[in-house]
Amino acid sequence: MSRIERFATLTTNPTPAVAFLLANNSRQSSSINGFHTYTTLQMMLHELSAPPALLPVASPSQLVPLLKIYVDGSSPGHCTPATPPPMRLLRQITVTGPSRPLPEHSSNVLSDICGSIKDVAAIMESEQGMKVLEDYVGEEDARNIERFWAEDWMCE
Repeated sequence: MSRIERFATLTTNPTPAVAFLLANNSRQSSSINGFHTYTTLQMMLHELSAPPALLPVASPSQLVPLLKIYVDGSSPGHCTPATPPPMRLLRQITVTGPSRPLPEHSSNVLSDICGSIKDVAAIMESEQGMKVLEDYVGEEDARNIERFWAEDWMCE
């Protein structure tokens, strides 16, 4: 897993991707086992702070066309919503960041609850806001976010 994480940090264009062959023959059971293994790998990659793209390849003959689509970025119906730059910092709003940012789930929940970083600061000012945050992201992440704001300094 450490090799994949290191691979994912390469700064190339397009970003690094892992091509995963779902089946090496035409047997259906092999295809089902390949899909199960693919989803298991996908869950493991989800734990990484910057996971590489995981491209499912149904057969070896589909590898080259799939890579062309990935490199060209011309996948039909594929759209990545633009994230406002300040909201990308949500994962760092924790006392454990940047070495251990918030889990992606917690930052996604935080972005659903709060429309801006200013809203995150505002929710941390009240006990009721803190309770809401604990309910959604868990006590540990909520406390780490609270400690981040408590240690936040502003210099003028």
